[in-house]
Amino acid sequence: MKKIINIALSLIFIIVLSIILVEGFITFLPIAYKLLPPKDDNIFVYVLGESSAYGQPFSGKIQFSKIMAYMADNKIDNKNIKLVVFAEPGSRIIHQYFKYFLYRFFNPFDKGIVLLYLGINDNVKNKEEYSFLYSLVVKSKILNLIYLCFYDTHDLYNDYEKLLILIKRFGDDVFISTIIGNYFGFMPQDIDVLLENKVLYDKIKYIDNLILNKKYNEALKLCNELDKNPQVLYRIAKIYEYQGKIKEAKYLYISMLDDIGDKRPNKEKNYIIRYLARKYNILFIDMFGYLYDNDDKIGYNFFVDKVHPNLKLHTIIAKRFIDIISTKHTISLKKEINSAYELYNIFNFSKEDLFVLYRDALGEIFSFSYISTVLDVYNISVIKEYIGIMSKIDEEIGDNNINRKFTLVACNVLLEYIQGNYSSAKEILLKTDLLENMDRVQMHRWNEKLKNFIYELNI
Repeated sequence: MKKIINIALSLIFIIVLSIILVEGFITFLPIAYKLLPPKDDNIFVYVLGESSAYGQPFSGKIQFSKIMAYMADNKIDNKNIKLVVFAEPGSRIIHQYFKYFLYRFFNPFDKGIVLLYLGINDNVKNKEEYSFLYSLVVKSKILNLIYLCFYDTHDLYNDYEKLLILIKRFGDDVFISTIIGNYFGFMPQDIDVLLENKVLYDKIKYIDNLILNKKYNEALKLCNELDKNPQVLYRIAKIYEYQGKIKEAKYLYISMLDDIGDKRPNKEKNYIIRYLARKYNILFIDMFGYLYDNDDKIGYNFFVDKVHPNLKLHTIIAKRFIDIISTKHTISLKKEINSAYELYNIFNFSKEDLFVLYRDALGEIFSFSYISTVLDVYNISVIKEYIGIMSKIDEEIGDNNINRKFTLVACNVLLEYIQGNYSSAKEILLKTDLLENMDRVQMHRWNEKLKNFIYELNI
């Protein structure tokens, strides 16, 4: 027994010692790398983030970092810009942390600039949520990596701070952006309050009908008689939006996200990002504040779906990064972009790519506009518009592509389904071979959610 205890203690000692040594190596290696000279021919621009920074649903072909490089004539400090895009769909800060670390570990001379547009997929933990084990984990790089193998939840504050510290240790300049979403375009994801209260659900549907028929005063009166949960606030915000009271609408759209889980970044996340930037004396562009303070809606005029910027917003982000980088480096706006079509030509974005753009954006809109039988009726017009654009693009390409054909059929079936027009949806099914060609439908969130609606119809 004593021998077993001694072996166990020895193993624990070896594990703890190994962790301490590796922690020290990871901590001090970047500081040593910081002293190395950079390469003379290129300046590396690292882009860290999630799907928005990656350029979804533009398939990564167009993104704010590529637009920035183009507008700066691909020069910073009279060196050629070499983009290194770590951003990818579904990524979290901790994933980006290890991607960046590993690349810089194996490329010590590739010094440059880091652009951060991330935090959308990360949660904010309250201090009372911290367990003793988690408190140890967030302070350790190795334990963080082990924790990541078993749990996919992290704290935005701790992970973002660790990433900033790592970047500064490597000696790269870092510039940050706050993060934003389509606040005007989608109802709150918290729909349990409607599913658990049929009376409230029926009242909300009646209010929606009043708003769509421009009976705003009557709708507002009914809303004011209800408890101000996020679903009610969303309807009040819609009334203000349609009445042209954009500032009042904007305040409610964003405030309703404060205490619920939603993919769109709220004030708390952006407060943390701004706080950390100031704490570590890092320059940042406040895209959240910029859009919040101006007179524009924050909706489909800036986004293609729920969180992904359209080309207009990608271009604004690119210009603002150029402005802030120019305070520390030689970079200037040498090329202007006047239209989306100009960007399509610059980045060889074909009609097939354009179809994919609207197809995947539509998958996102379907998914977040219809949750557990609750329909966001205000997105129906957008869905119809996108289907119309896709149909037109398909006709212009004119190659009778079978995948695009059945994707369009599926979109029309889904449109009827979410509106409760089940007979119309079934009629489309009967006239087509969609059920035999479900694998030909290509759309974001098709396999994980949307195709199940069509199987329900067939039952």
